[in-house]
Amino acid sequence: MKRTITLLTGLLLAFPGILSATEGSRWRASFDFDWRFSGEDKAGAERLDFDDAKWPTVDLPHDFAIYGPFEQNVQNGKWNGFRPLGVGWYRKSFPTPAGLTRHSMRLDFEGVFREAKVWVNGTLVAENTNGYRGFECDLTPYLRPAGETNAVAVRADSSKPASNTWYSGGGIYRHVCLLMSGDVHIARHGTFVTTPQISEDQAQVKVRTEVTNGFTADESVTLVSELLDADSKIVGTAQTTATVKTKETFAFQQEIVLRSPKLWNLKTPTLYRIISRVQTNNGETDVRETSVGVRQIRLTPDGLFLNGKREFVKGFNIHHDNGCLGVAAFDRAIERRLEVMKEIGCNGVRLSHYPHAPALLDLCDRMGILVFDEAFCDWGDLKNGEFARTWRKDLEEFIRRDRNHPSVFIWSMGNQVAEAERTPDFGCTQYDAMASLARSLDPTRPSTSALRPIRKDGKGGATAKFSADNETDLHQMALHMDVMSANYMERWFANDRRKHPGLTFITSECTAGDSGRSPWRDLDREHAVGLFYWGGINYIGESYGWPLKCWNGGFVDWCGFRRPSSWVLESLISERPMVHLVVNRPESKFVNWDGVTISLSGLVSHWNHPVGSKQEVEIISNAEEVELLQDGRSLGIKKRVGSPQDASRHFWGVQWQPGVLTAIARNQGHEVARDEMRTAGVPKRLRLTPDKAALRADGQDLSHIIVEVVDANGVVVPDAAHRIHFEVTGTGINAGVQNSDVLSNELFQATERSAFQGRALLIVRSKRQPGEINVMASADGLDSSSIAIRTVRP
Repeated sequence: MKRTITLLTGLLLAFPGILSATEGSRWRASFDFDWRFSGEDKAGAERLDFDDAKWPTVDLPHDFAIYGPFEQNVQNGKWNGFRPLGVGWYRKSFPTPAGLTRHSMRLDFEGVFREAKVWVNGTLVAENTNGYRGFECDLTPYLRPAGETNAVAVRADSSKPASNTWYSGGGIYRHVCLLMSGDVHIARHGTFVTTPQISEDQAQVKVRTEVTNGFTADESVTLVSELLDADSKIVGTAQTTATVKTKETFAFQQEIVLRSPKLWNLKTPTLYRIISRVQTNNGETDVRETSVGVRQIRLTPDGLFLNGKREFVKGFNIHHDNGCLGVAAFDRAIERRLEVMKEIGCNGVRLSHYPHAPALLDLCDRMGILVFDEAFCDWGDLKNGEFARTWRKDLEEFIRRDRNHPSVFIWSMGNQVAEAERTPDFGCTQYDAMASLARSLDPTRPSTSALRPIRKDGKGGATAKFSADNETDLHQMALHMDVMSANYMERWFANDRRKHPGLTFITSECTAGDSGRSPWRDLDREHAVGLFYWGGINYIGESYGWPLKCWNGGFVDWCGFRRPSSWVLESLISERPMVHLVVNRPESKFVNWDGVTISLSGLVSHWNHPVGSKQEVEIISNAEEVELLQDGRSLGIKKRVGSPQDASRHFWGVQWQPGVLTAIARNQGHEVARDEMRTAGVPKRLRLTPDKAALRADGQDLSHIIVEVVDANGVVVPDAAHRIHFEVTGTGINAGVQNSDVLSNELFQATERSAFQGRALLIVRSKRQPGEINVMASADGLDSSSIAIRTVRP
C-alpha cells in the first residue's frame, strides 16, 4: 500500500489535474499538453540536454501542416490540398515519479503522421512508418531516477509525398496518453468481448483477456471481470486464476451470462462495460475498462440483419480532416460531422481508407452508426514496398484495436488496389492472406476489399462501361470475399446476383452526382447491404487543380455546412417527414487564371435574384403532397408519385419578386413540415450562433460558431462577402477560421476571414480553466456581435 500511495503522489506532482484513474493499480493520464514544437528539422533534438526553450508551446492534437499559406507549386499539391510538406519535432519534459518498483510506464500514441520516431532521454525507443496506426512505447527502462527530469522527443516526417489522394496532415495529430500499471498487466488491446448467443431472456458474453507477466518470476494471477450496465450496476461477474510464467502472455477465457439484455441497435445503442481487474499476491496490478454492445449482426445475400431485423445501410464515405483544424483529431469536431450525417438520415459511415481516430469509433457506438472499417487503400509494391514489410503488424493493430466496437460490421482490406488488375492471380493471394489474419483475430465479422469498377481478369478498370445485361463475370477477388464490395458498380448488382445467388453485395462507393438519385435508383435495395456515397463530406485534397483546395462533390461542405443537395438525399433516405426549398440555376462555373474550369452546384436556398427573372423552384420532400405559396398566395399543390423513397420531384416556374416563398408538406392532409425563403435586404449586422454554449474546461472541447451577415430582419444576405475580424479572450482560444469558398487562399489559422455566401465559421477551443470565453466579431459597415461561452470543470 505504501508503494501505491508513493507512486500516486509522484504521478499527481508530475501530471497535476489530468489523471483519470483506476483504483490505485492503473493510471491513464493525458499527455496532450505543453509540448515544445519546431517546424524545422533540428539536428540533435532527440538529446536530453537539447535546448528547446525558444520553441513555442503547443497542445495536442496538433497538425503542423495546416498552418500558413497554400502553395500552388508544392509537391503533390492538388492531392494534398496545396498544403506544404515538412518535418516537425515535438519535445516534452516530465519528472520520474517515486515508487516505480514493479510498475511500468508507457506512452500510447493514437497517430503520428508520418515516419514517427520516439526518443526517451536520447534513446530511440519506437519507430512507426504508418501514419494512421497507433503504437505504444515502454518508457520504464529509460527513465532517470525518481524526481529527475526526463525528455520525450518525437520526430514526424511528412516531407516525402505519400501515395494518398487526400490531405494527410503532419505531426502528432491524435491524442497521446501516459499509461501506468503493475508489471503484471493486460496486454495492448488484450481484451476481446463477443456475444455469440442472444435471446430476450439472456445473452452469452464471452471475454478473452490476454495478461502479460513482465516480472522476473512466475505469478499466480487472478482475473476478475465485472459486467456493468449503463447505470454502472454490476450485472455479471467472472473470476479465473491461473499461473502466468515470467515474460509470458496468457489468454484467460471467461463467460458471463447477462439476464434480460438490452440490445445495441441503431435507435437505442445501449452500451455495457467490462471492468477487468488483474490481481496477484502483491494486490491489484491492473484495471482495464472495455465498452461492450450486446448485439448480433449477420450479412447475408438478402442484406444486413441486426438482432434479426433487416437494416439497409445508408452511409457516407469520409476522410479524417476537420476543415480548418486540419487532421487534428478533436473529439468534438468528429462528433459534429457525425451529427450532421445523422441529421440527413445516414446510419452508416465508411472510414476511407485507413484507421481513423479511436474517438470516431466510440462516437459511432454511442450514436448508433454502423461502421465499414477499412485498414488500407492501395497495397503498393507487394514484393519490395513498405506495405509488404508492414501489412501484418498494421492489420493486426487495426483489428485488435477496433474489434470490441459494436458499430463495426465489416473489415475492409483495401480500396481499388492496383493488384486486382495484375496477373497471375489478380490480387487474390494477398487478399486471402489478409482475410485469414483478420479471421484469426476476429472470427465474428466478415471481410472484404472495395473493388474499383472492374470485372473478371481485370477488364474495365476505372472506365468500365457495361450494359445491365453484360455477360462479363465478376472479378476473381469478389469470389474470395465474404461480402462483395465495389465502387460505382451498383447498377450491375442485380444481374450479378442472379449469376451468383450466394453472394452478398454492398456499394462501398457511389456518386453524389445528381444529388445521389442515380445510385439510389440503380441499386438492388431489396437485397444489397447498403451504399456509401463518395465523398459525403468535402475533404481537403483530391482537387481538380489550383485554386480548388478540396474534393467538392459532397453533400456537406468542408465547414460542415449542409449543401442544398443534402436535402435531396434526406428526402431519399430519411424516415422523418421533411421539406426544403431550392432554386435550380444553371450550373455555376469558375474559371481560374490557369484556365481550369471548376463547376459547383447550381442549387441555392435563397430568394435574392435578378428583377424580372423567372426562377425554377423545386420543393424537396418525402411527404404525400406539397404546396408552394408566394407571399401567402398558393401556386398549387403537387402529389407524390410512388413511395416516399421514389424521389418525386416538384417544380414551379416562379416570376421573381421580393418577398417570401413557403413550402408546406402534408401527409393525409395534415401538415408535417414547412420551409421558407425570404428575400434579404441590405447587410446590417453580424450574427454569431455557437453549436455549444458551454464547454468542458479540459483544453480539448470546441464550439463551432456560425458567423452570418444578416439584414435588419435577421435574414442572411447571400452575396455578402465582408471581411470579418475576430477577438477571442478569456478561457478559450481561436482554433481556426473558415468559409465555404473552396477557391479561397485565406489562411485557416487567422484572426480574420471573409464571409462567403453570407457565412463564415469560427472554431474556439477551451482552455483548462473554468470561466468564460468572450468572442467578438466585427466588420466594416456592419454592427458587431459578441457572445460568451462558459467553460466548466469536466
